[in-house]
Amino acid sequence: MKAVAYSLLTLGAVVFLASIYGLVMSTLAFVDAYPRIIDFASNMKVQALQVELEKISALSGWSTLAWLLGLGLMFPGHILARRAGAMAADPEAVSEKGFTKAALCCFFLGSIGAHRFLAGKPVSGTIYIFTLGGCIIGMYIDFILLCFGQFRDAGGKRILYPL
Repeated sequence: MKAVAYSLLTLGAVVFLASIYGLVMSTLAFVDAYPRIIDFASNMKVQALQVELEKISALSGWSTLAWLLGLGLMFPGHILARRAGAMAADPEAVSEKGFTKAALCCFFLGSIGAHRFLAGKPVSGTIYIFTLGGCIIGMYIDFILLCFGQFRDAGGKRILYPL
Protein backbone atom coordinates (compact mmCIF):
# COMPACT_ATOMS: atom_id res chain seq x y z
CA MET A 1 0.00 0.00 0.00
CA LYS A 2 2.86 2.37 0.80
CA ALA A 3 4.51 1.68 -2.57
CA VAL A 4 1.31 2.60 -4.44
CA ALA A 5 0.88 5.71 -2.30
CA TYR A 6 4.42 6.93 -2.88
CA SER A 7 4.18 6.16 -6.60
CA LEU A 8 1.03 8.28 -6.86
CA LEU A 9 2.64 11.06 -4.85
CA THR A 10 5.78 11.06 -6.97
CA LEU A 11 3.90 10.92 -10.27
CA GLY A 12 1.54 13.65 -9.10
CA ALA A 13 4.45 15.86 -8.00
CA VAL A 14 6.20 15.44 -11.36
CA VAL A 15 3.04 16.28 -13.32
CA PHE A 16 2.34 19.21 -10.98
CA LEU A 17 5.85 20.62 -11.44
CA ALA A 18 5.60 20.16 -15.21
CA SER A 19 2.34 22.11 -15.17
CA ILE A 20 4.01 24.96 -13.29
CA TYR A 21 6.69 24.99 -15.99
CA GLY A 22 3.92 25.13 -18.62
CA LEU A 23 2.19 28.01 -16.85
CA VAL A 24 5.47 29.93 -16.67
CA MET A 25 6.05 29.28 -20.37
CA SER A 26 2.53 30.47 -21.26
CA THR A 27 3.11 33.63 -19.23
CA LEU A 28 6.39 34.22 -21.05
CA ALA A 29 4.62 33.60 -24.38
CA PHE A 30 2.02 36.22 -23.45
CA VAL A 31 4.74 38.70 -22.46
CA ASP A 32 6.51 38.00 -25.75
CA ALA A 33 3.29 38.38 -27.76
CA TYR A 34 2.03 41.45 -25.88
CA PRO A 35 3.42 44.04 -28.33
CA ARG A 36 1.92 42.13 -31.28
CA ILE A 37 -1.42 41.85 -29.47
CA ILE A 38 -1.50 45.60 -28.81
CA ASP A 39 -0.55 46.27 -32.44
CA PHE A 40 -3.25 43.93 -33.76
CA ALA A 41 -5.86 45.42 -31.42
CA SER A 42 -5.02 49.02 -32.28
CA ASN A 43 -5.02 48.32 -36.04
CA MET A 44 -8.28 46.33 -35.87
CA LYS A 45 -6.66 43.10 -37.12
CA VAL A 46 -9.18 40.90 -35.39
CA GLN A 47 -8.30 37.60 -37.05
CA ALA A 48 -4.56 37.92 -36.30
CA LEU A 49 -5.39 38.92 -32.72
CA GLN A 50 -7.65 35.90 -32.34
CA VAL A 51 -4.93 33.51 -33.64
CA GLU A 52 -2.34 34.97 -31.26
CA LEU A 53 -4.63 34.70 -28.25
CA GLU A 54 -5.65 31.12 -29.15
CA LYS A 55 -1.99 30.03 -29.12
CA ILE A 56 -1.50 31.38 -25.62
CA SER A 57 -4.87 30.07 -24.44
CA ALA A 58 -4.11 26.54 -25.64
CA LEU A 59 -0.76 26.48 -23.84
CA SER A 60 -2.21 27.76 -20.56
CA GLY A 61 -5.22 25.42 -20.89
CA TRP A 62 -3.01 22.34 -21.15
CA SER A 63 -0.91 23.58 -18.24
CA THR A 64 -4.00 24.07 -16.09
CA LEU A 65 -5.23 20.58 -16.99
CA ALA A 66 -1.82 19.12 -16.05
CA TRP A 67 -1.92 21.08 -12.78
CA LEU A 68 -5.31 19.58 -11.90
CA LEU A 69 -4.15 16.11 -12.93
CA GLY A 70 -1.06 16.45 -10.73
CA LEU A 71 -3.17 17.45 -7.73
CA GLY A 72 -5.62 14.68 -8.56
CA LEU A 73 -2.82 12.11 -8.41
CA MET A 74 -1.26 13.52 -5.26
CA PHE A 75 -4.50 13.61 -3.24
CA PRO A 76 -5.25 9.84 -3.23
CA GLY A 77 -1.53 9.14 -2.83
CA HIS A 78 -1.48 11.35 0.24
CA ILE A 79 -4.56 9.65 1.69
CA LEU A 80 -3.11 6.17 1.08
CA ALA A 81 0.24 7.19 2.59
CA ARG A 82 -1.46 8.57 5.69
CA ARG A 83 -3.54 5.42 6.11
CA ALA A 84 -0.50 3.19 5.66
CA GLY A 85 1.41 5.31 8.17
CA ALA A 86 -1.50 5.38 10.61
CA MET A 87 -1.80 1.60 10.55
CA ALA A 88 1.89 1.18 11.24
CA ALA A 89 2.29 3.76 14.01
CA ASP A 90 0.91 4.12 17.52
CA PRO A 91 -1.24 7.28 17.62
CA GLU A 92 0.25 8.31 20.96
CA ALA A 93 3.86 7.67 19.92
CA VAL A 94 6.22 10.64 20.33
CA SER A 95 8.85 11.38 17.71
CA GLU A 96 12.54 11.58 18.52
CA LYS A 97 12.77 14.66 16.29
CA GLY A 98 13.51 17.80 18.28
CA PHE A 99 10.62 20.19 18.80
CA THR A 100 12.86 23.25 19.13
CA LYS A 101 14.70 22.47 15.90
CA ALA A 102 11.43 21.81 14.07
CA ALA A 103 9.80 25.00 15.40
CA LEU A 104 12.79 27.17 14.45
CA CYS A 105 12.99 25.58 10.99
CA CYS A 106 9.26 26.10 10.48
CA PHE A 107 9.30 29.72 11.67
CA PHE A 108 12.40 30.89 9.81
CA LEU A 109 12.68 28.47 6.86
CA GLY A 110 9.11 27.18 6.59
CA SER A 111 8.53 28.76 3.20
CA ILE A 112 11.15 26.44 1.71
CA GLY A 113 9.93 23.39 3.67
CA ALA A 114 12.93 22.90 5.98
CA HIS A 115 10.69 21.56 8.78
CA ARG A 116 9.18 19.05 6.36
CA PHE A 117 12.61 17.71 5.43
CA LEU A 118 13.49 17.57 9.14
CA ALA A 119 10.35 15.52 9.82
CA GLY A 120 11.34 13.06 7.06
CA LYS A 121 8.79 14.24 4.48
CA PRO A 122 10.89 15.02 1.39
CA VAL A 123 7.99 15.01 -1.11
CA SER A 124 5.98 17.67 0.69
CA GLY A 125 9.23 19.53 1.47
CA THR A 126 9.97 19.72 -2.25
CA ILE A 127 6.44 20.93 -2.95
CA TYR A 128 6.92 23.63 -0.30
CA ILE A 129 10.09 24.76 -2.08
CA PHE A 130 8.28 25.26 -5.38
CA THR A 131 5.13 26.82 -3.87
CA LEU A 132 6.90 28.88 -1.18
CA GLY A 133 5.33 26.99 1.68
CA GLY A 134 1.95 26.60 0.04
CA CYS A 135 1.87 30.36 -0.55
CA ILE A 136 3.00 30.81 3.08
CA ILE A 137 -0.39 29.52 4.31
CA GLY A 138 0.85 25.93 4.64
CA MET A 139 3.83 27.14 6.63
CA TYR A 140 1.55 28.91 9.14
CA ILE A 141 -0.72 25.89 9.41
CA ASP A 142 2.27 23.63 10.06
CA PHE A 143 3.59 26.04 12.69
CA ILE A 144 0.23 26.07 14.49
CA LEU A 145 0.02 22.26 14.32
CA LEU A 146 3.56 22.04 15.66
CA CYS A 147 2.79 24.38 18.57
CA PHE A 148 -0.31 22.37 19.51
CA GLY A 149 1.54 19.05 19.27
CA GLN A 150 -0.36 17.78 16.22
CA PHE A 151 2.46 17.90 13.63
CA ARG A 152 3.69 14.41 12.80
CA ASP A 153 6.90 13.05 11.32
CA ALA A 154 7.08 10.56 8.44
CA GLY A 155 6.47 7.64 10.80
CA GLY A 156 3.22 9.12 12.11
CA LYS A 157 4.72 10.09 15.48
CA ARG A 158 3.87 13.48 16.97
CA ILE A 159 6.62 16.04 17.44
CA LEU A 160 5.97 17.38 20.95
CA TYR A 161 7.45 20.05 23.18
CA PRO A 162 9.60 18.30 25.81
CA LEU A 163 8.10 18.56 29.29
